[in-house]
Amino acid sequence: MCRKRQSPALSEYLRLLEEFLSHRLAATDFERMYLRMFKDDSTIRSGQEYEILNALFAGADAFCDDPSIAATGALDEEGFRAEARAALEALHRLSRSQA
Repeated sequence: MCRKRQSPALSEYLRLLEEFLSHRLAATDFERMYLRMFKDDSTIRSGQEYEILNALFAGADAFCDDPSIAATGALDEEGFRAEARAALEALHRLSRSQA
């Protein structure tokens, strides 16, 4: 029997972001895990929530950990962490405004 994968709760995104920003996850591991989580997420989210998560998806897609092959506009690890920090802060602000 094939089971549909359960969509991640917003708390799962927050946990993943916090692990990355506290350096418990390497950037390449976070990139892989975030891209998979976002692609598999079938949750219908609010416009603001989706925009925050989608912007981080674009950041993950632009991340390159090898400067010798990085395309113009690619994010290095520092830039990727800045994008993740901004997303985490925006999600926290959004959840406080909805409380």
